[in-house]
Amino acid sequence: MKCRKCGGTAVLELRRHNAAFCAPDFLDFFRNQVREAIRKHRMLEPEEQVLVAVSGARTRSRSGTC
Repeated sequence: MKCRKCGGTAVLELRRHNAAFCAPDFLDFFRNQVREAIRKHRMLEPEEQVLVAVSGARTRSRSGTC
């Protein structure tokens, strides 16, 4: 399975999007999907702060703001 963006070896397949990605290109894809959803649904104001927390395996205790 090849990465949709760079053609390298894919590590993740997204059947809903009919796509597969290597790790770096998946992060770009994911960031873009989040950015577009926030913009499309007007979830945030330009200067609004956001707290992000992730739970699971190695990320259990990580959080941050952006």
